[in-house]
Amino acid sequence: MVTCQLGLMDIPDLPAALASVARVLRPGGSFVFVIGHPCFLAPGAATVATADGGPARLIGDYLRERFWRSANPAGVRRVGNHHRTVATYLNTLTACGLTLDLVDEPPASGRLATDQPVYRNVPIFLAARTTRRP
Repeated sequence: MVTCQLGLMDIPDLPAALASVARVLRPGGSFVFVIGHPCFLAPGAATVATADGGPARLIGDYLRERFWRSANPAGVRRVGNHHRTVATYLNTLTACGLTLDLVDEPPASGRLATDQPVYRNVPIFLAARTTRRP
């Protein structure tokens, strides 16, 4: 098994990284990863108020893949990361010989849910388990 927790979006060459994962896995071996959810942590995304005053995420530039840094000096993305679409992650996994087994988009809980209630309704993370094909 190989795991990567909150790291794939920090790696510039995703195909090379996933090819290396597939290379070291035995057939039937698992690769489990968690990334910041690319749909809701996209460049320029903002938390806004809905008509009823609740929080929501406004995403204006999801499809353009690139390196970016958060404008929030206290945010976790202030050092930057590589924004990619969900399709890029899934297609690269498949191209490297990995089969998707399970995906999860958990809601925030605990302190994160208290500090950033918008993530109770939209996921901040995307997690998946894949298997190396024989």
